[in-house]
Formats: sequence, structure tokens, C-alpha cells
Amino acid sequence: MRLRLTESLLQDLMLESHAANEDKVEVSSSAASAIKLTRSVVKPQLGLIFQQYQQHEHFTLAAVQTQLENDIELTTEAMPTGVNMNFILSGSLFTRFSTLPHDITMGQAKHNILYTNNTSGYHIFRKGQLFHNLHISLSESYFKGLCPPTSRSTERVHTHMLKQMPMLVSPNHGNITLQMQQAIQGVLTCEFMGPMQKLFMEAKVLELLALQLNQFELEQEQQRGDANPNKMLAEELKLYLQLHYLNLPGIKELARIFATNEFRLKKVFRERFGRGIFSFAQELRLQHAHELLASGGSTVVEVAETLGYSHANHFTNAFRKYFGYPPSKLKK
Repeated sequence: MRLRLTESLLQDLMLESHAANEDKVEVSSSAASAIKLTRSVVKPQLGLIFQQYQQHEHFTLAAVQTQLENDIELTTEAMPTGVNMNFILSGSLFTRFSTLPHDITMGQAKHNILYTNNTSGYHIFRKGQLFHNLHISLSESYFKGLCPPTSRSTERVHTHMLKQMPMLVSPNHGNITLQMQQAIQGVLTCEFMGPMQKLFMEAKVLELLALQLNQFELEQEQQRGDANPNKMLAEELKLYLQLHYLNLPGIKELARIFATNEFRLKKVFRERFGRGIFSFAQELRLQHAHELLASGGSTVVEVAETLGYSHANHFTNAFRKYFGYPPSKLKK
């Protein structure tokens, strides 16, 4: 048996469940923090549905877990205009939108990006399975500011935005990588509140978007024959370094993250970019230090501590060697 629900009816059921079980809902809101909403519903014939929702200035996040007694067809009357990042952590999801030429079936450990424009349709959640996903919706203007049409993937999104036509960024769903898993875990377990929550969540959303788009670009290159496995590995590692250079793990952990050995990891990166992994990370840290000092908000000692130097003079020597002048010159 398949039960048919609308999104508004499901929310009513959750509110009704809250009336009987007040400990299952949490709402927080202030001028300095995001709206955070956690709701769950347990009903005969329906099963368990648990939802965590956050609304930020430029994006929303919704984490949903279900274990159902029957199949549910959940109708969406008008999915808002925006760019939607979807990560299926367990289970599977079937989706049909009226303005998309094909159905979408996403399985466990898959992700994709979907542009919608007041799109109607429905999702089917299967009974029995433990379903868990993370859905992030970016406003159209926010995405445009972040991602100009400088790559094949972003150019396609901008073209469809101009035409107001929904689309999937990639015809093939991507695989959720270990880096994505770590970022998703950060989103799901974030304990920050107020301004720190805003900074943390936005950083994780941008990290996930970068990882998604980068994976799709590399896969397209591979399909065209423009990329080889070593080039893809080097490019993925470069992106990882650009995201994590302030808190970089050792070479053994990096090799584990990228499912390869230390020798290959170091070799392909040097062949691709002409310098070692940690030399590249050091350059990123020093460039970051330059920005901090030039802004005038930090002292040399504070920046040295931020970059993990045990002594400020070690940082000064590295800075002078890279830029040709000491960091104190920026403080004058």
C-alpha cells in the first residue's frame, strides 16, 4: 500500500505529534542565529519520520531520516527556485518532477545537484528501509555570486537559470567521497550557536559544493578523454589542500583519505604541480598569513600561532623566504 501525503499535511502531522510529545521538537531563533527546527512523527501505518531543518540567510539545510510502515508518495506543489544539493546517506529515493524530462532515482552514497524553478512533483519513500539524506538548498542569487559560468557544469546551470528550466548538473549521480562524509558529519553534529554556527555551516556548505562541482568536472574530463586517473587524483588532492591547509593531516592519513599509497600520492601531485604536497600547503598558509597581516587585525605572534608555528621567529623566517620581506613590514 502506498500512502499519499502533501508536504503541508506532513508538517501538520509533525506538529500534531509535537503536541503529544513536546520533547521531540526544538525551535530556536534570534537575530544572531539561524532558525533551527527539529521534529519527528511516529504514526501507525506511517512509521518514523525525523527531520532537522535550518534556515540561513542564503541557504537552508534539511536532514531527514525515515523508517516507514508503508510506501509514501510525498507531493511537492512548488519546489522553490534555487540550487539543491542532495546527499543520500542510506536507502534510496525516487523523484519525478513535472518539468524534468526524466525521473530521478538516487541510491545510497550518491549525490547530485538539481536546479529547480517553482517545480512541482513527488518523491517516493520506500517502506522498511532506513532512509537518511541531507538536502541543502541555495538561493539562485547566492549560487550566481559564488559560481560564475567559468566551467562546463556552472555554465550549464547559468544557461538553465536564464531559461528558467530545471536540470540536473550531472546525468550520472556522483559518489559521496570520504571528504564529503567528513563535511556532512560536521553539518549534522554542529554544536555552535549564533554567529559561530553561521560561519561554520556556511563553510561546510561551500566545501560540499566545491567537492561536488569538482567531482563532476573531473568526470566530464575523463569521459572526453582529457583526464587520466593520476591527473584526477592530483586535482582532487589540490582542492582538499585548498580547503584544509590550516589543519592538514599527515601523509599517511592523506593516503588513506584518497584510497592510495603515500608514494603515488606524492608522485602524482609533484608531477602535476611541480612541488610537494606540504610545500603547496605551506604556500597557502603563508598567503593566508599575508592576508591576515595586511588587514591589520592580527599581530605577527597571533598569525604565527594561527598557522601552528611554535615560535614567531620560525614564522618570520618562512615568511621572509617566501615573500622577500619580513611580516613586520605589513604592520607599519
